[in-house]
Parts: sequence; structure tokens; C-alpha cells
Amino acid sequence: MIVRTLLMAVTVSGVMLAQESSPNTSTTQPAQTSGPESPEWQALSVKEKLSYDWRHLFDVDNVVYAGIGASFDQLRDRPGACGEGWAHLGSVMPRI
Repeated sequence: MIVRTLLMAVTVSGVMLAQESSPNTSTTQPAQTSGPESPEWQALSVKEKLSYDWRHLFDVDNVVYAGIGASFDQLRDRPGACGEGWAHLGSVMPRI
């Protein structure tokens, strides 16, 4: 418990020190050439977002990473209420 408290105190103090601005930094920032602050940037509409998500829903890398994540969750027994093995898979699936 003491180790956790000490680790949390060190982490919080490190984050707070990183948030402080340095006195040597300039207050004026150069204009960005990319990203949301640039003049050429436009947000996607809801239709464009849904279209993008639908196109990339079943990409091979997304399915592989989801399978790897599910395998690690099964290995670590997370969530614990579901039980282990394939027999308990139906208990977490919604009933229609």
C-alpha cells in the first residue's frame, strides 16, 4: 500500500511539473500548417464519419487486433463474472 501511495505521489508531481510553463518559452506561437488549427482543415460531417467507420469496420488489422485483445482478456479472466472457456461466451451475448 505504501509503494502504491508513493508511486501515485511521484506520478502526480511529475504530471504537475510537466504542466508548468517554462519562463523561457515564447507566448506567441507560429501558425500551424496542419491539423484543426490550420486554415485548410475541415471537420467531417456525420455522414462522412459513418461512411469511414463502415468501410473500415471489418479491416483485417482491426479484426486481428480485436481477436488478440479478446484472447488476452480470456487469459486474464476479464471480466471475471463471465467465467472461463467458450461455454460462458453465450452468457455475455445479449439475448434477442
